[in-house]
Amino acid sequence: MPGIRIRDLTEQGFLAFDLADLLQVLGDSARTSAWRCSVEECIALENARPHLQEAYNTREALTGTELFTLARETLQVIDGAFEAFHDGEKNPWIKLEAIDSSYWEVFARDSLELSRFESHFRAVERIDDSDG
Repeated sequence: MPGIRIRDLTEQGFLAFDLADLLQVLGDSARTSAWRCSVEECIALENARPHLQEAYNTREALTGTELFTLARETLQVIDGAFEAFHDGEKNPWIKLEAIDSSYWEVFARDSLELSRFESHFRAVERIDDSDG
């Protein structure tokens, strides 16, 4: 799948966006997808549910609505991967990956999806997905 790396930073050198922002760019497509998540580390907002990280790592796929809710409770995903599936499909149509609080990578079957991110963020570079 073609991919991009996003490195938009604040003046202080921290990432200027997180999962909730990426989901907003995807909009209704993200809301209507089933999501398989694997979060190794995240930082919850002060009023977030207890065990937020475990809520991402369920055996069952999360609905888009559930993922949007979890993302709103998350200050930062440090390391994690999120794959979205359209109903009845076995391969993800998009993958979002947080890499060590340094940047996010986005891979999509349709490169038009990537252009949505390229027009929304400033520090974007094209990359190849060696896995896929």
